Amino acid sequence: NAKEKPYLPLFISETMSDYYYQKSPRHKKEVIKGSRISGLKNEESVTQFMGDMYQNVNLYDNNFEVFAKTFVSPISEHGIMFYRYYLIDSVFIDGVRCYHIQFKQKRKQECVFNGNMWIADTSFALKRIEMSLPDDVNLNYVNTLSFIQEYDRTPAGRWMLVKDRIIVDFAIREKKTGFYGRKTTSYKKFVLNQPRPDDFWTFGENLVVEKDATNRNEEYWKNSRHDSLSKN
Repeated sequence: NAKEKPYLPLFISETMSDYYYQKSPRHKKEVIKGSRISGLKNEESVTQFMGDMYQNVNLYDNNFEVFAKTFVSPISEHGIMFYRYYLIDSVFIDGVRCYHIQFKQKRKQECVFNGNMWIADTSFALKRIEMSLPDDVNLNYVNTLSFIQEYDRTPAGRWMLVKDRIIVDFAIREKKTGFYGRKTTSYKKFVLNQPRPDDFWTFGENLVVEKDATNRNEEYWKNSRHDSLSKN
């Protein structure tokens, strides 16, 4: 996890969506059911730094891009060329036996991560991963960068990403006050192998905002959130 310093909350953005994905031909569509921003009214000066926090990092890709730099995934087919791996232990997580594997960069200043991952026995699927940017990797405006992802097996036997968390310590100027960016994404209620009609993908935009999305009341958010919010 990122080593965080004391901070003052500025703003929070919340979105509740239905997300659709089709593998072949590849299509993506997001229908936003609720959206709101609380706190800082003019957040443009902050969000210009946070841009890449809104992308989804797929660790099953051999390489992925973060803040305009390409990183090698620790579970890349070529990972052995960039990482050192250490088998630490075997543990049970949510009733699943997992192998705890630590990974570290093989050479200084290469665009990789250090961290720990837990691999499910038999299926060898990724169950959980925690990784942080090594100190010697230079990323513009970023002091520290951490990812935490959790996966779970659906009743159909497919492993799906259920929790995705990013923590970034942004440094606007050297030795000056910066800010933390955090994004937590939670996925629930998976529906698999129920294709949508062709016009669902071809008609309209791939990002749809429902009419009342920005007018949801506090009761809606209280009932819809996957996790409760802390006081901060």
